Amino acid sequence: MPLEMKEKMSYCPTCNIVKPARTKHCRQSNCCIKNFDHHCPWTGNSVGLRNYRMFLAFIVTTAVASFLNAGASIFVFINSTKKGDVIHEIICPVFFVWNLLVFSLVGALCGFHCFLICRGQTTNEFLRGERNGGGGGGLECFVKSELLAMDGFPGLEDENLDVEEAGRALEILQEALAP
Repeated sequence: MPLEMKEKMSYCPTCNIVKPARTKHCRQSNCCIKNFDHHCPWTGNSVGLRNYRMFLAFIVTTAVASFLNAGASIFVFINSTKKGDVIHEIICPVFFVWNLLVFSLVGALCGFHCFLICRGQTTNEFLRGERNGGGGGGLECFVKSELLAMDGFPGLEDENLDVEEAGRALEILQEALAP
């Protein structure tokens, strides 16, 4: 690709691709992620368009589980018939405090992501101070992805479509660069 075309487009030199809108290269995963949200150290992958639903489900279930564990800990502590036992006097309150702490932190993270969904932003866009995440509703992560399934392989028909799209894109760019 000529240098003048690369300058006019969002191009990733590491992946050697033209990046679609709202795509960012993740240094930890070493690949471009569409609608890049963040790289999550707890799940060990980048969160973007294809796995945002799973990430959201992960933090919601973690928050709910910690809330239920905190409630179970306090229930066992209050309804215990063995007063003076180490399990009931020390471990139940420690579990309660730990689960309450986890619930408050993960619950806040869950609330923050609900806020981002309503605004149509990603965490990356929010931290960079971009006002609008790129158009469309905030629930685009819940719409079925246009990308292939992880187990799907492109066939000859897909390759022909890619070649046609690339040809059209080059024609448009050449027209734009023409004096």
